[in-house]
Amino acid sequence: MKISVNVNGAPVNDKERFAYLKECGFDACDVKLDEYFGVNGVFGDIDNVTDAQIKEYFTELKKCAKDAKVEIGQTRSQFTGKVEDYEGGLKEVIAREIACIKATKFLGAKYCVIAPIVMEGRRYDLLVSENFNAAAKFYKELIPTLEKCKVIGCIENMWTTDPVSRYTCATILSRAKELNKMFKKLGENYKICEE
Repeated sequence: MKISVNVNGAPVNDKERFAYLKECGFDACDVKLDEYFGVNGVFGDIDNVTDAQIKEYFTELKKCAKDAKVEIGQTRSQFTGKVEDYEGGLKEVIAREIACIKATKFLGAKYCVIAPIVMEGRRYDLLVSENFNAAAKFYKELIPTLEKCKVIGCIENMWTTDPVSRYTCATILSRAKELNKMFKKLGENYKICEE
């Protein structure tokens, strides 16, 4: 059995994190990619990021993990929030997700957890079919990159906050039936990641 944790919480720079985790007793980790490909990340200007830059940076991180004897089991892509939060809209979100999939490949991980598109107002039973269709289209846009990089995308169950009660409530893919429907629609390039 391997004990794993998210590497991003380690209080050292990203090249020292794996050795730090090993000292703490962890054998494996996942890497959250928003600090690299998020709007304020290392590669925040997504329009000017090259495949060569991604390869160089993440191949070096992979070597750091290997030297520390810490396995990178999966990554988490950068998308957080709603498409409306991004200046370029869906096109920008997809570009950032594609960069995350490429980084996953260079880190040597097989899986990349990818959150769905969440439409404004999608909670409980509101905007169910509209948001499902938008998320399915989004996930399908990533399939060519997943195939090329030999990475499996992991669709993630989601939650949101009720604006009145402030309690956690259902949104897209919160319910097992909808999550399973999405999985069946997307095919072999995706698996289900449930937290």
